[in-house]
Amino acid sequence: MSSAGKDSESGSGGGGPVLALPAPSDYKTTSMTVDQGMKMDKLGPIVINSDGTLSRIANWHKMTKKEQETTYRVLVKRNNHRRAALLKRQQEEKDQQKRKDKEHGTASET
Repeated sequence: MSSAGKDSESGSGGGGPVLALPAPSDYKTTSMTVDQGMKMDKLGPIVINSDGTLSRIANWHKMTKKEQETTYRVLVKRNNHRRAALLKRQQEEKDQQKRKDKEHGTASET
C-alpha cells in the first residue's frame, strides 16, 4: 500500500469532533439585481492597515452602540493618519524614482 493510502486511513479515525457548517436557514439572505447597489454598513467601518491593506473589525456586530461610536471616532483619526502617511510615502517613492531616472538619463513623463 502506498504512503498516501496510509495517511488517509490514519486521519479518518481521529475520534475528534466533527466540524460542520451552520444550516443555511441560520443565515439571513439578501437578494439583489446586478444594477442594484448595496450598503455594507452592517459590516462596520473599513480599517486602513499601516501597510495599506484594508480590513474590517471582526466583532463590530457584537459591539454596543456606544462601543461602536467610540471605535468609529478613534478609527477615523487613525485611518486619516495612516492614509496621509501612505500618500506621503508613495510621493517620496515617486520622487526618488524620478531622481534615479534623471541620473540615468531616462526621465519618465509621469
